[in-house]
Parts: sequence; structure tokens; C-alpha cells
Amino acid sequence: MIRAPATPDNQHDIALVILSTSFVYEVQQVWPVCLNFDKDLDKKSLLEGHVRKVAGWDQTKKDVQDIFQVMELPNVDIQQCILEASAIRMVLGKQPLHITSDKICAGHNTSEPLCEYDSGAGFALAEHDRRDPRKRRYCLRGVVSLFNYLVCIWDFYTVFTKVSAHEDFIRDNSVGVIF
Repeated sequence: MIRAPATPDNQHDIALVILSTSFVYEVQQVWPVCLNFDKDLDKKSLLEGHVRKVAGWDQTKKDVQDIFQVMELPNVDIQQCILEASAIRMVLGKQPLHITSDKICAGHNTSEPLCEYDSGAGFALAEHDRRDPRKRRYCLRGVVSLFNYLVCIWDFYTVFTKVSAHEDFIRDNSVGVIF
């Protein structure tokens, strides 16, 4: 595993896992995702309200289930996410939830968010395959980043690390990989 240099505020919360051997997907809901660093796709895919898919384990406030699921979450304006995180922190009198410039917020602030066991799960955009418009391919836009007392016990958005913000790190550490 290759991890980006971490900071105390969770900026650069991203890592790469390089496999030495291939494997077969045994779960029907698991599919590969593409890395696409196109800036126009990034702008279009991260507009507020646009729905993206994320896969994770069914974590509830009471217990952890071994149920793999895929859910859809709408993008949330980053400034709104920062404001709500600050308000929650003030109510609890706790340390702030750092939402840095390399983050994306998604979900609903009235439902349970992803939680600790979902860390690293992908936030993907479905787009039509240019070679065959009947097919879709998924592009990774973010990975679950922040979970703590705010994220798991309050109705709050899920905070993702934006993959495109780490293009140089990914390219520098994946020589020989075709994007």
C-alpha cells in the first residue's frame, strides 16, 4: 500500500493498493471503476444534487452487518457541508471536523451516513461507454474519508477525498498503469 503524506486535518487522505496478482470478483455488486482525470467530467460530475453510487457494508448505529450494498447519494455543496459540520461541532463542544480543499460531501443530512467500516469505499459516476453507448462504465470520483463522532452518531453527510485532487500522487505511484 502506498499512502499519500497525511496531515493532522485529514487532507491527502488517500492510498493506493497495488496488486501483484489478479483476482476474480465473487460478489455480483462489485465491478471495476475507471480513473478519469478529465477536468470537464469532474466539474459536471460534482454538481450539487447529482446522484452518484457508493458501495459499502451495511453499518447501523447498533451493529455491523455483513451485507454488501450499493447506495445512491446526491452531491452536496461543499460550503453547506462545512457550515453544518461547524454547527454540529459547536453543539457537541468537540474538535472540528476538518473538511479540506480535497474533499467532496454527499448524502442526506437526515439519514444515516456511511461509517467506519465503509472507509475507502468508492464514490462513482456512471457514464456511457464511448465505444458502446448501451453500456455504462463507472469513474471513481471520491473515496470515503472522514468518519468520527460526528459522522457515525449524527445525521450528517459523508465526506469523501476527491480523487482528481490527487492525480499527481496517483500517476507518480502507478507507473505502467493505463488510465
